[in-house]
Amino acid sequence: MKATKILAGLSATAFAASLITMVSASAATEVKAENFGAQVYVMGNGSWNWQSVDTKFSADGKLTLTGNAKDLAEASKGSDATIGDAGIQFYMGDDVTLAEGETVTATVEYKITGEGDYEKSGSVAIDFGGKNDKGETITNTTASLFGYDSNWADFEAIGDFTLEATIADVQVNEGGNDSSSEAEVYELPQTVDTSAEEYSDWGAQGTVDAKYFANLPEGKDLQVTVNYKILGNDTYHILSPRDMNGWAKLTPYIKGLEAKENYTDEQLKEYTGAPLLQEDGSILIYNTEAESFTFTISAEGVASMRENAADNNGWGGFLFQAYDATVSSVTVAEPAEVVECPCGCGCTSDTCENWDEVAGACGCGCADVVELDATLGFAAGGWYPQDWKSTTHIEGDGEYTLSYTLRDDDGNVAETNDAYDGAVVLVVDIADVYDGAADETIEDRELLYPDFAATLKAVKVDGQEINFDAAKVKYGNIENNKTNYRIEIYNEYGDTKAAPPINLEDLKGTDLDLVFDVSGLGDMSGICSCHITSSEDSSSEADSSSEGDSSSDATTSTGSSSAAGNTSSTTSSQGGKTDTNPSTGAAALGAVGVILAGAAMAVSKKKD
Repeated sequence: MKATKILAGLSATAFAASLITMVSASAATEVKAENFGAQVYVMGNGSWNWQSVDTKFSADGKLTLTGNAKDLAEASKGSDATIGDAGIQFYMGDDVTLAEGETVTATVEYKITGEGDYEKSGSVAIDFGGKNDKGETITNTTASLFGYDSNWADFEAIGDFTLEATIADVQVNEGGNDSSSEAEVYELPQTVDTSAEEYSDWGAQGTVDAKYFANLPEGKDLQVTVNYKILGNDTYHILSPRDMNGWAKLTPYIKGLEAKENYTDEQLKEYTGAPLLQEDGSILIYNTEAESFTFTISAEGVASMRENAADNNGWGGFLFQAYDATVSSVTVAEPAEVVECPCGCGCTSDTCENWDEVAGACGCGCADVVELDATLGFAAGGWYPQDWKSTTHIEGDGEYTLSYTLRDDDGNVAETNDAYDGAVVLVVDIADVYDGAADETIEDRELLYPDFAATLKAVKVDGQEINFDAAKVKYGNIENNKTNYRIEIYNEYGDTKAAPPINLEDLKGTDLDLVFDVSGLGDMSGICSCHITSSEDSSSEADSSSEGDSSSDATTSTGSSSAAGNTSSTTSSQGGKTDTNPSTGAAALGAVGVILAGAAMAVSKKKD
């Protein structure tokens, strides 16, 4: 059984006093402090040219490593515009061969200082010997200092640096199969605590390892709820969802957020509604009082992230590139299935959005929705062609279209429409909107639906909209002996002859469409939404107690490390200690950009 002891937070004195021994009585392999080493590394964001300085721990578990950040940057960057990743890698040397089922655990405390006031410290839990998703033995872990797309100048400013570290509580642990068989299964929903992540403008926030949604069934969308806080340092606030591998934008896969482009700049000045998705993949937050929002990553997006993770030794997931906002936690879940069904469908009181307690049924207001018919009245110039029979059925409020269709004398639809030029009559008649008998005058009639209104939205000739003057379109009970509501666009025998809303010369074509909307008939078209839970626990409160195995994650500590011990350092351009890139946890901020898909295998090699 794997045993991992994490002593993050021990003082430097306590670490110095720790005995560096191999404590597993039954393990055949001896592992000592001097079997471990550390290197400070940097690589560019294009060529991924790894450069580092490297040294081993001494027998008493201490390490001092010196180097110059500018020298490393100059050797690495070439034509790369920015950093791909820079940090500290702790590794187990090639001189250790573990027996089947053995793992090695230890704890490292470190502090790195540079020129000026540069200083970073923390602790790393080592858990080596298990297998990654590709079956390769895990022999290194990293603490990232500068994440993907960081500026070279910021790294170079460290200048001459000194890394001091102490390794303690080295243990060899016996187990059955490799550690990958013991990987914890995370049932959805899962809440990932990301509050420990340090904030930097355009850095990573809300990092969610793919392991937390590994249990999501294939082909399913992933629901994401983000708990955030606005910092208030600027007038705009951004969280941009990215694949951890290469920080690729997840824009094509985001669902459930309205597009920013639906609003004008003027409207956005006063907008305080839900977050909006911008074309570049950024989620813009406008409501500074809110603390969370929810969106969905499509099944295709989940599959893409999983594929990228598989290509990078199981390292993957998603994060948010953040500006003026921090993320305290992210909850991932399988979304409830939403089924649209006719009124009276098989929804229950627990799932129907509009449950009618009196009727004991899903009552979406269907009985209140008015259904009417609208008929086209069209006679082209010279009274040919004509169409007085095309209709569209109206079911409540909404937008509707009437289209000219040529028919023979028997009413049969012709294969193609005959061309038309101009108009004698062009109207829409909506039947039975007014009360009264046929012989009553207009003045005697009243609307059967007091809030009814209709508005012409577009006139299309051969699919292209033509201009019309909305103010000149005539509406209402225009014909004296009818109960119709008419939209009069042009009538040779009506008021619109003197002041036509359209230019009759624009009415030349073979197809004609009139688009209009109606209101006051009921805001429901006979459809209700039933939310059907697809997994038993998807509605339960997210469990944050199983936040994850921190043994593979770098964590931040304010404690200082031991500065004792001096070991000569060597410069290496060979890369890391295994065939994989440095792998980092959620707490090591910039680490999310460590590996770009497709480049991972080229950036880290065994040091001879």
